[in-house]
Amino acid sequence: MPTSLGIDGTYTLIGTQLNGLSQAVGYGDDAQMATNYPLVRLVGTYSGKVRYLRTAHHSTMAVATGSEAVSTEFTVPNDLEFGPYELSVVANGIASASVPVTVGLGSGRAQYLVVDTWTPSQDGALWAYVGGAWRGRTIGQSELVGIAQDLFAADAVDVWWDAAGLVTARAWSSPH
Repeated sequence: MPTSLGIDGTYTLIGTQLNGLSQAVGYGDDAQMATNYPLVRLVGTYSGKVRYLRTAHHSTMAVATGSEAVSTEFTVPNDLEFGPYELSVVANGIASASVPVTVGLGSGRAQYLVVDTWTPSQDGALWAYVGGAWRGRTIGQSELVGIAQDLFAADAVDVWWDAAGLVTARAWSSPH
């Protein structure tokens, strides 16, 4: 898995025995409380704050998988503070060894880029649709000059954002 994470980013973590060694609690026909779901935990290096991240799309829910590589996806929430963390996977209440990671700006390739101006003399808004969400920010007149010129729908636009919204966009115009 990458050691540099962006807010709102979804990442795949690959490891061994992510689901633990058993389903844990299961007795009779009235109580099945499995604890073999891989949970991704971040602990702030300086603050000590603990945060569990949403996981999904586990490659298997089998337990005691031995040396077989298994995976899960996790999403970094957009309200997480930037900085260094220790990441571990918890299953059956037992945490893996931790790995140092850094949370910073999110980034991605925009599917759509929209420049919205109210009048030619006012500031406008720059909107980018990436990863299933719109990111936006106010954009000044000096930045508006040429930002949408020479761009077509098929051109590549990379964007970066933080918890407050879109930070910047970088675009490449393809030859026409």
